[in-house]
Amino acid sequence: MLKKIVLVLFFIFQACSDGLEKEDLIGIKLRVNYYTEECQGIILQQCYLVQEGDAIGGTNWELFYDPILGFEFEAGYVYDLDVTVTKVDNPAADTSSLKYSLNRIIQKIKKD
Repeated sequence: MLKKIVLVLFFIFQACSDGLEKEDLIGIKLRVNYYTEECQGIILQQCYLVQEGDAIGGTNWELFYDPILGFEFEAGYVYDLDVTVTKVDNPAADTSSLKYSLNRIIQKIKKD
């Protein structure tokens, strides 16, 4: 009987889910530099300079072309962010297959 209840709950949960699998969500830490740089994606734009994971605190910065939903960048501050990365099914042509969403700002440090 318990086995049947568990199976029913499992199918109900699956039917009510938003289609995201657990592996479709990834939490990462990003450091965003205090200024942006001009870069060429689909259009000419301003890109964040970021460090991720073990690269945080190093000297190398990478261009970051995507927006971070919920994050409002203010030049002159270095940000440490907790971000969720979600896979985008069937992204539009020339757009990212990943969506970045801010969970929280870990720290915001004024750059002299």
